[in-house]
Amino acid sequence: VNPLFAIDLQPYGSGFHLHRDCNSENYLGMSVDILHNGVMMDPEPYFSAMEKLLPGIRSVEMLEVYPTDEEQNIFSQQNKAAMPVIKRCRDWLDEKLPGVSRQNSFCSNYNLAPKLKKVAKKYGFNYSYSGSGIYILEHKTEKGHIFQFVADSGPSRYDTSFSMSIQGLDFYYILCVAMFVPTDQAEFDACADKAAEVANAFKNEMLPLLDNCWSETPDWYIPTWYPTVFYKNSD
Repeated sequence: VNPLFAIDLQPYGSGFHLHRDCNSENYLGMSVDILHNGVMMDPEPYFSAMEKLLPGIRSVEMLEVYPTDEEQNIFSQQNKAAMPVIKRCRDWLDEKLPGVSRQNSFCSNYNLAPKLKKVAKKYGFNYSYSGSGIYILEHKTEKGHIFQFVADSGPSRYDTSFSMSIQGLDFYYILCVAMFVPTDQAEFDACADKAAEVANAFKNEMLPLLDNCWSETPDWYIPTWYPTVFYKNSD
């Protein structure tokens, strides 16, 4: 494959990637392009060769989907129509979990995972850790959209923020971001309980209204955290 061939015209991800020691954005990686002279090559011979060289390799398939003009027009209309409901949801959350920006000037020591795992189990969220201090609690709606309750805290623990968002096919909206400054485990646990109670109340009371703003999101949709589309329709 000629690496200089129309590189700006190639769809991003037109190949496969090898990752080692993967932890969020920190990894060693190699990318092999399979688009040559405008033709997508069969990746199987490449991958088979890699499997022989790396017996422990694990395959994860992903596909980027591009909507037609007609579909994009429908998405745009739905996003525009959703704005009053989104504002109502943001106002509801801001009243119960104000978005105050603050930070300690010293480090603290507390563990997020044990408490967040208990909270996820209590309120019916799926728990995952994405690396770099990002803990994600997810709930899939009846229409397949993804409601996320996220805790974000760096290793120095100057602060911990809790955010809520909803996403699906061609939309992603931040609903609230609230920062806390716990200094020990007991204080963090209390903050997590408070934020989780609000998230659960929102899930039961307001999320059904928000869920109906868009068409169904298919099962193959892979949720993410702060994707590029966030910058397009988060306001």
